[in-house]
Amino acid sequence: AAARLGQEMETDDSPAAMPEEEQFPAEVTEMGKMAGGGSKKSKKSSGGGVSESSESDSDAEREQGYLVPSVVVQKLAAKLGGSDEITEFKGEIAEVKGKGGKGSGGGVLSTTVYIIAMEESVKDAMRVAEMLETLERLHGSAAVGKHVHVNPGFDVAHWPKGIELVQYALKPVLAAKTNEQIMNLPWLETYASRNEQGQLGNPQAREFPLSHHIGCLYAHMFCWQMAADGAHDDTVIFESDAVDPSLLAVPLSAVQTIVDNAPDNYDLIFLTRRVKQGGKLAKKFTDPLGNGIELYHLTEANTEAGLSSYVISARFYKKIARYVLEHGADMVDAWLSSQMCVNPAFDKRGDFVSWTGGGTHRYLNCYHAKDPDFRSEVSDTFPQ
Repeated sequence: AAARLGQEMETDDSPAAMPEEEQFPAEVTEMGKMAGGGSKKSKKSSGGGVSESSESDSDAEREQGYLVPSVVVQKLAAKLGGSDEITEFKGEIAEVKGKGGKGSGGGVLSTTVYIIAMEESVKDAMRVAEMLETLERLHGSAAVGKHVHVNPGFDVAHWPKGIELVQYALKPVLAAKTNEQIMNLPWLETYASRNEQGQLGNPQAREFPLSHHIGCLYAHMFCWQMAADGAHDDTVIFESDAVDPSLLAVPLSAVQTIVDNAPDNYDLIFLTRRVKQGGKLAKKFTDPLGNGIELYHLTEANTEAGLSSYVISARFYKKIARYVLEHGADMVDAWLSSQMCVNPAFDKRGDFVSWTGGGTHRYLNCYHAKDPDFRSEVSDTFPQ
């Protein structure tokens, strides 16, 4: 659907064309069905899915195939501007900055953003459409069109469909390890142990919730690999439901401000709501709209889960790639938050010692950003 988005808008933009149970607002029909990529570089794979780019594209160019299509950006600009004649929307932050601004650094989005969404999910389509509208209202159509991508979520229960996306996510592992060696890497063995039909070898892994957790891991690894191939210093990653009021800890107007105020040593900054602060206050600053942001250095043990919104540095990928090659992975949200970020399970060289004692260093330098007065607002139709 994403690969054909431009043609669909010209030939069939009626929600009545879909089965009754899949009908949703017209703007979502036109703007939200992009989960899984959206440029003309995308093409059908032999497995029936949408491949991430044409075979001639280099990995460094791969992410261009997932940029929000220009037709969607223009449609949002027209909606926000209140006229079909409007093709570009300046954005609230640019308006405020033009009047002197209120913030302590940062402003209009200039950092690469990946939004993870399931290609065939109506709920994700609606969530993505609403998030894109908010981003464009705040940061403007030029920023969204240049920096925001919609990346694929992974449905591992339907392998071998989409297996080429998993292979890209595992690029450094497949380059360095044999299939037999990968069988010994926790969680990654799900790829190496596929049956003759290319399906998950363990039937239980094809069922929810385990299939969800496996797919979630690979979807995030796909984003990390794409950020590395794009040589980005910083990358913002959202899951499709990131703006849910129960999940988001900072306004989307603060995204670039957080990146610009990130500590030099950071590897990962969580933007999600957390039960506890988890460490000492490292910084305080305001975004261009005057929202106060607090940044905490995560050092305390926790049992937090959830990875719906976060920022990573180039160092994050290098560290994670090294660890995964040697030790595999785990359930991605808790693995990062409660182990890699805060557990002193490593020696001073970064070599793993034990999760249960004996180490002296945390592997990742992690932070948590929050606005104590913020609560995300979504429409009444936002899927929960």
